[in-house]
Amino acid sequence: PMMKAGYRRPLQASEGIKLPSYLKASTVREGFDRVMAEELQWAQANSKPPRVLSVMWKVGKRDIKMAVLLQFFAVICKFANVLLIRLVVQIITDGTEGRLLEGALASLGLFMMNLLDGNLNTHATFRLQLA
Repeated sequence: PMMKAGYRRPLQASEGIKLPSYLKASTVREGFDRVMAEELQWAQANSKPPRVLSVMWKVGKRDIKMAVLLQFFAVICKFANVLLIRLVVQIITDGTEGRLLEGALASLGLFMMNLLDGNLNTHATFRLQLA
């Protein structure tokens, strides 16, 4: 609906998607300013330059940790895919009719693992973009 409306006429700022409060620019800026002030105090007390990487980590660590966790499970799904493909190939090359149900379940598992892997990767990428 929003794309159709934007195609027909220029959209107003009030018609945009409402962001959660933790994603609003003012909230992110306040958090960054607070963490940067702490870093500047630390740098002044220790006679060292401020560590910008440390500030960025403190600001985005929640999203980065979630992205790493999601990527970990996505890698597990990829490994499960390899094992399931191996099982399906083994069932096909075996040639016995009695393993038909096992092959169907392995194929279903392969489909589900690919589906889960795609979703996990998408969410992990989104989390990294938030950070």
